[in-house]
Amino acid sequence: MNQKFRDIISRSILLAICLAGVLWGITRRKNLEKNHKFSVAYTYDCSSGGRGNGGGIYIDYIITLDGKKYKSSSRYLTDEISIDDCRNYFIGKTFPVAYSPSNPSNSQLLIRPKDFEHFGVSFPDSLAWVLKFIKK
Repeated sequence: MNQKFRDIISRSILLAICLAGVLWGITRRKNLEKNHKFSVAYTYDCSSGGRGNGGGIYIDYIITLDGKKYKSSSRYLTDEISIDDCRNYFIGKTFPVAYSPSNPSNSQLLIRPKDFEHFGVSFPDSLAWVLKFIKK
């Protein structure tokens, strides 16, 4: 096998892995949209930057269901929520969360008004305080 052929094979495998990851993410999101329940999540960390995460932050949270804890995270753009506001005001708080009953770690934290709209739920008055930290 020559080098050119090996490069083509390597690139094809890498492309297939990337496509599988994208399809897996889309499938998880669609499953969550179709079949979900609501609960409350406790936020415990906020992170930004890193390879492949330019312009985004992750808010890490725990959902407790029937005594079992599930960790997950939701991604937001830094032009919507700043990392400083996240660390100063969102960590250690509870927020509603939509989760998949068959896989509770497949979940989405509901913070922004558009998060609630996405799941067909009204934005609660009890979260009006977050609006001053949401930029869009």
